[in-house]
Amino acid sequence: MKWICVFALTVLSACGPLGQNNNAIDAVRGIAGSNAQNESPMAGPLSGWAIAGLSEQSTDRLLLNVFEREAAAAMVHIGTNGSRNTWVSAEGVSITLEGGVVIATRGLGGDLMGAEAPVKGNGLRNPSNHLRTHDFLNGLGQITRREFRCETFFWKDETLEISDRRYETKAFREVCEGAQNRFTNTYWLTSDGTIQQTRQWISPEVGHIGYQRL
Repeated sequence: MKWICVFALTVLSACGPLGQNNNAIDAVRGIAGSNAQNESPMAGPLSGWAIAGLSEQSTDRLLLNVFEREAAAAMVHIGTNGSRNTWVSAEGVSITLEGGVVIATRGLGGDLMGAEAPVKGNGLRNPSNHLRTHDFLNGLGQITRREFRCETFFWKDETLEISDRRYETKAFREVCEGAQNRFTNTYWLTSDGTIQQTRQWISPEVGHIGYQRL
């Protein structure tokens, strides 16, 4: 799968400031254009992301894509709390990952306030049935929780081309269904268990986001 270079300024809309880390935020110079296509549960892999002038000041970077909004941005790693890692863009959008799975977002509007995802990282290699939870804010500013019954399974082998590098991956899918929503997450894992690329559902307002490790 070849990623096409597009030079465009497509900026994520941030809703209020995050915890400050000015050095990390200043290191994010590149904004990536997007020509993203939505992916149905049985459609092909991600396509249409591009990398435009990412800063060399940080070697630990992600490219974030918000598919339904056709927006993308470079992100840098700003902190670790146990097994959880947080990444932020210059616009103040952040995602928190655990084992490569998105467990929280901030700055997107309709954010995922928290999630419990028992299957992540290398655990995705083993077919499983499990319960996943997502926490959201309601109109009264209160946390509401939604539960999803999920199944994970191997999808296919795929070679990714990201920033002129090739990665041999195995793609796994997580199909989840709850009382109000049904979604499919996709994870591309390298041989050491790194999630090199992924597409994950966040909330009804945000839809799916994805990231690539650069």
